[in-house]
Amino acid sequence: MDWLKTAHGNMFRDVVMETPPNWRLAATYALKNVRTKILYNMNDYGFRADQYEDEIQTRAAFGCSLTYGYEVPEQSAWPYIIGAFNFGVPGGSIQTVARLVKNWIPESSIKEVYILAPSKSRREIYDPLTNIITHVNPSYIQQMIDICYFKTIESQEERFLQFFTDYPHLNIFDEKSNDEIYDECLDTIITCCAGRDLTIINEDELLPNDFLSRCGTHPGENWHRKTAKKFLND
Repeated sequence: MDWLKTAHGNMFRDVVMETPPNWRLAATYALKNVRTKILYNMNDYGFRADQYEDEIQTRAAFGCSLTYGYEVPEQSAWPYIIGAFNFGVPGGSIQTVARLVKNWIPESSIKEVYILAPSKSRREIYDPLTNIITHVNPSYIQQMIDICYFKTIESQEERFLQFFTDYPHLNIFDEKSNDEIYDECLDTIITCCAGRDLTIINEDELLPNDFLSRCGTHPGENWHRKTAKKFLND
């Protein structure tokens, strides 16, 4: 299998496949007496969809958990509503989108590509030795900093400074670097989608998160319906 075509490298099976996804959500569900069961239909590449069949696919959707449809039924996610194959990856970045577009679209029969661009303050780190892809966002960075330096550096500010000195490529708070990475990925996406209809919408162009998904941290079904309508209207 070509690991660069999967959602998470050789760790793609670690994506959410059961209900509830983790113990923290389980505790939240218990407190709220939530009994809704949501199933995650995962294909061999770790995407929330059936197996990809190029001859029948004409639309493709890319993005993060907002595209994946985290904690809403599969048929309620905006890619499903518009009839697009769902390449959404929870925790994904614009680098994730560019990687998947590059590995799936150029030789495909896809005619229309829809992208909900993730926040710029995210990174995707790929280790070719282990075929592991790690998604990094601000909350993960905080945890990594504490793990690396909690025994050696007392000041939180000094921990941040040391971490970004040791690992400058992980400084997701550097807006200039974020813009450069975004523009580079955008160039890759546009090149790979040449000859196809390409629609890219940023998160800040959509309705605010209504937090009405089952977990209460992601948007609910109504948000997905309105997002689907915006993609088709644009």
